[in-house]
Amino acid sequence: MLELAGYTNLLVDVDNTIARRDSDEVEEKALRKILNLLDCNRGWKICLVSNIIFGKEREMRVRKIADSMGLPAITAKFFNRKPYPDPFLKGMKILESQPENTAIIGDQVFTDIIGGNRLGLLTVLIKPLGPDHWTTTLMGRRRKEGMILREKGITIEG
Repeated sequence: MLELAGYTNLLVDVDNTIARRDSDEVEEKALRKILNLLDCNRGWKICLVSNIIFGKEREMRVRKIADSMGLPAITAKFFNRKPYPDPFLKGMKILESQPENTAIIGDQVFTDIIGGNRLGLLTVLIKPLGPDHWTTTLMGRRRKEGMILREKGITIEG
């Protein structure tokens, strides 16, 4: 469906989008969908884009996940994290893509969706896979997201 609209480049968030935040393993359903896109020989290019804030262990985790799928990855640190444009632009540079043919899939309005919208990317919000990182909980982001989505009449299906 995205292909019919001219999209063949995909930026994909990691935590709670394709892998639970406390796991090094990609969820089976997400892995199948990504591998299916790559195997269909229609020119799809995919790059993982993840906020790691700080910490070598979190960066190594994202790299391990990316390597397991044979994908490039951008790890966004504290002052250049999503929703700032830098991680999205770096991912698009790797994919050699433009906003008009690039989509971002993520589980958070305040990082993935707002960041993608700022650059004119197609944004796809999904239901989170598992419990949030403590920073998401501390900032009350899910509660704020819920209020915004309800106000706009948007529901996220699992």
